[in-house]
Amino acid sequence: MKTIFSFLMLMIILTGCAVTRDQVSIQYEPMTDVAKIEKAETIPFNVQVTDSRTSKDRVGRKKNGYGMDCSSIVCENDMNQLIKEAISQELHNRGFVLSLEDCSSTLVKVNLHKFYNDFKLGYFTGKGMSEIILQVDILKPDHQLSFSKTVVGTGVNRNVMMFSGKNAKIALEEALKNAISELMEDSSFIQALLNLSQ
Repeated sequence: MKTIFSFLMLMIILTGCAVTRDQVSIQYEPMTDVAKIEKAETIPFNVQVTDSRTSKDRVGRKKNGYGMDCSSIVCENDMNQLIKEAISQELHNRGFVLSLEDCSSTLVKVNLHKFYNDFKLGYFTGKGMSEIILQVDILKPDHQLSFSKTVVGTGVNRNVMMFSGKNAKIALEEALKNAISELMEDSSFIQALLNLSQ
């Protein structure tokens, strides 16, 4: 009887406010203890981001206690700007130089294909599972392709009691952080930039 009561209470909690839309503001925290890279200061760069998602603002859906999709979770940020600033800051922190002249700089071209959180219902609690997919290319000043990679970042928020925007935000921010970290820690990405100085 106690188990049934606990389950019913969980259903009530998870269903609450499922019909109202949630808005979230995604934040990016730069990586710490980053070292300057030799010769990076000779590489002027720009970052260009294109959002290819069908829905530009929706990053998930709230769910009721039965696991059914309810109202949308939307992002208040301009994701193009957020990703551009995140990558630009990480490259700058490593010594690369942000250029104001697009025609004479290396272009880090990013295409956002996915940024979404999906809640999974468990027995007593659920979890938020987020994923971001970025296509990252490096174009030389003469527009020749020198690097291309699909970057995937995932994030998980465990022991969730409310399938809300607040809990989606935690997993979404972790996914973004992990994707940027994967890109910056990819030696072939950094080397592709450094090779442009030769």
